[in-house]
Amino acid sequence: MGYIIFSAICPWIAYSLRDWRLLCVITSVPLAAIPIFGKFVPESASWLLTRGRQKEAIALLKTVARVNGNDYPEEYGDSCEKSSEENTDATALDLFKTLRLRTNSLVLALTWFVVYCCYHTNTQNASNLGTNVYDSFTYSSLVEIPSLFIILFGVDWLGRRWPIVLSSLVAGIAGLVILIIPKDATNTYLGLALIQRVTITIVYNVIMQYSAELLPTVLRGRGLAFLRVMGTLGLYLSPSIVYLSMTMPGLPLVITGVLMIFISTITVILPETLHKHLPHSIEDGENFGRNQSILDCPCLNKRSVEEEVESPYKLS
Repeated sequence: MGYIIFSAICPWIAYSLRDWRLLCVITSVPLAAIPIFGKFVPESASWLLTRGRQKEAIALLKTVARVNGNDYPEEYGDSCEKSSEENTDATALDLFKTLRLRTNSLVLALTWFVVYCCYHTNTQNASNLGTNVYDSFTYSSLVEIPSLFIILFGVDWLGRRWPIVLSSLVAGIAGLVILIIPKDATNTYLGLALIQRVTITIVYNVIMQYSAELLPTVLRGRGLAFLRVMGTLGLYLSPSIVYLSMTMPGLPLVITGVLMIFISTITVILPETLHKHLPHSIEDGENFGRNQSILDCPCLNKRSVEEEVESPYKLS
């Protein structure tokens, strides 16, 4: 929400300053506080266990229990001490060593690349929507608010996979419809661009949580770093796509539409993570989702979480 509010305010700060250097300074200064907040963010207990740091994991879990006003079950300590220390030497290359894990990693990498590219293409294309650039950028920022509410309720009902598949499909259709609307239909063009912004934002946010859940704990940090690099590469491509508006005003949104339909078709093969025991080891990651079908949906399929892979790091 903070990102959306500042994005909506930013064009008016730029309008007031009329100096891009001063704008860069003002918008960059708050970033200096990030290292300070990092000291107050605890490490993941699951990650500590997979690295063989059981004592630190137990201390962290005791702190969590104390802060939440709960008693720490001592049997959890025994479970931690007995946890296997295998895969502590895992590297990013392990993402591609087994078939299912390799498939999931490649699909996620393509999704991050395309979604980052399409999101920033839509953002940078605000100046080509046929209205005042300050108004266009503000509107395109504020329409992300509905996407947050859709995410809040949608991911607990439809899961992670289907919001990505359906939102990508809608974004793609919105982009392709631009091909058949009259050139002077400015309001229709703006509306389709905003619909695409909402749906791409849904995918942009859900894929971050989905990736963290789908990657095994021992590879999560390295895997997310790899995916972030892929997303950044896609971001670098977006200015070139926006420049194509010189040839045809709606072409950037048409291209993002085609790309989002592609994402809709490939992400459908990924396993669902809602209400499942998430993978911790590489073996868990390879076996995760084997008993799921492409058509599985949490709102229709009420299978118990016990049907999914059991992890040696589960504290119960």
